[in-house]
Amino acid sequence: MKKRKGNTRRRRHDSGAYVAFHYHMEPVTAFAFLLGSNAVTATTGDITSVLFGVPGEGITAATIVDGHPMAKKGEAGRALGAALMSSLVGAIFGAFILALAVPIVSPLVLSIGSAEFFMLALLGITDFFLAIWLVGFTAASTVATFLYLKFGAEEKWLPSVVLATVSLAFFYGLFDYALHLPFPQGELLAWIKATS
Repeated sequence: MKKRKGNTRRRRHDSGAYVAFHYHMEPVTAFAFLLGSNAVTATTGDITSVLFGVPGEGITAATIVDGHPMAKKGEAGRALGAALMSSLVGAIFGAFILALAVPIVSPLVLSIGSAEFFMLALLGITDFFLAIWLVGFTAASTVATFLYLKFGAEEKWLPSVVLATVSLAFFYGLFDYALHLPFPQGELLAWIKATS
């Protein structure tokens, strides 16, 4: 038996990592491919919601309420048909509204450039540091958490309040009680204490 010189290990090629380099698509075709794959992944969550009672996607969680009991009664096909048809009608209606809105909104969207995005980011950071200076880090982080959850992530009131309270308990409990490193008070709170 003749020995080979050099590296004798067999190389394993993972083709999944090189998909972007293997296929060349025109931009329009690639966009249609990505849009189609996104629409399919959002729609296929209905199948697991109806058949197993487990949402495949977050947006299909409400399908469990009616779809899974229908599947238990032997009406899985009817439930899947209703879910997929409503998804189709919603997608077509959304595409129609988007097609109508593009000529109206496009001048506004195109007028926002990198300078405006930079100023918005700078404004957000400055506001947060101003809030820390006025009311202290613990209160500012709690308010920032609540505002992000309520208006940025569009959560409901209860989760927003609960998670903001958890962040308050975390920062206050960890730094004040566990580590004995309290954050300095904000200038506004120090002024209120000094005047009262």
